Amino acid sequence: MQTRIYKASKTKGSLLSGISVVKEKYTDHQSIVFLKKQHLNVYTNVPLTGETRSYLEVYVTRQEDCNDTVNNGLMFPDAKVKIFPCSSLDNSAKTVNLKLNVLSGIERNLVVFGTILDLGIVTDPAAGFFMDSGYAVLNIYQNENTSDVNKFQELSHQISWCDADDVFPITWNNMPTLCRYYHKEDRTNSNVPDLKLKLSVTVVISMVTRSFECPCRNFPLSPHKKRDRKPYQL
Repeated sequence: MQTRIYKASKTKGSLLSGISVVKEKYTDHQSIVFLKKQHLNVYTNVPLTGETRSYLEVYVTRQEDCNDTVNNGLMFPDAKVKIFPCSSLDNSAKTVNLKLNVLSGIERNLVVFGTILDLGIVTDPAAGFFMDSGYAVLNIYQNENTSDVNKFQELSHQISWCDADDVFPITWNNMPTLCRYYHKEDRTNSNVPDLKLKLSVTVVISMVTRSFECPCRNFPLSPHKKRDRKPYQL
């Protein structure tokens, strides 16, 4: 099992080994003991981050020990699980997690926005079925002295697909609001000129209002909307 934790550590160049999958069977101390038995020349601790996932920070002083830890991983015999570590990021790293609806050819479309740390599909936790979506983790940090030619592009809600005229939407954490009328990231419904009049009137319906008492019940329907034919139950 490959560890997929993308964050900085207290010591530059350390390895991160996720142990959440064995938390029910082994304590943090037991995990450390397993690591020390299998890799004698490394040092480790369990960071107190307040996160639900648990992992070991592994400090390696010699390159041969680093190669041994990365290639052979950490084996938990009774749980029949072998966990391979990943490298920690620099303190300057700035990561963003993307949710994707299009996967084919996505890698070459994302490299212009940042360094790809991880790319994969979303599966059902219980059954393992493909959930028709994917994810990507980008490191969008770049040095201030980076030339304009090599600078990453700013993430957009819609990006091109395979250098064609087609585009597809992406979402990420802390993304700016997208106006669905203008398709511009600097606009919201409240500052679109054409919608100010429409948004100036609101109807507040009490939680105890019954359907036949609703003041909007006799309003004409929009020509673009169809009445729901399903029966309502009070």
